[in-house]
Amino acid sequence: MSGLIWNRSGNPLDCLDKSGDMSIIMVMMVRSKQFRLVYASRIKQHLLAVAPQYHSLIRQTIEEQLAFQPDVETQNRKPLQNPAIFNATWEIRSGPNNCFRVYYDVDRTLNEVVILAVGVKNETAF
Repeated sequence: MSGLIWNRSGNPLDCLDKSGDMSIIMVMMVRSKQFRLVYASRIKQHLLAVAPQYHSLIRQTIEEQLAFQPDVETQNRKPLQNPAIFNATWEIRSGPNNCFRVYYDVDRTLNEVVILAVGVKNETAF
């Protein structure tokens, strides 16, 4: 949520003075509550299919993309049309050529994101 601080008239255009110079308008951003990230126990096994050099990239992507607003669609974060593997409802694509997939579910009541699966995109399947 954001808010503008206007002058007393309530008209944002009154913040401009007659000389054409703009007054400073402050924008305040309120950070949403951070989600707790919970990894399914099977994730360690899933990472065996991924070269170790990419493990930190995958972890960084998960932490950056899912800690706040995990259920907001972006270019590489999409809701799944039908629940997928392990009943995941969301997917993140990351890595070189978006070759990695992270499947997860969001529980807003517990303020948790459950990471259910990590994998590598199979080019031959498409």
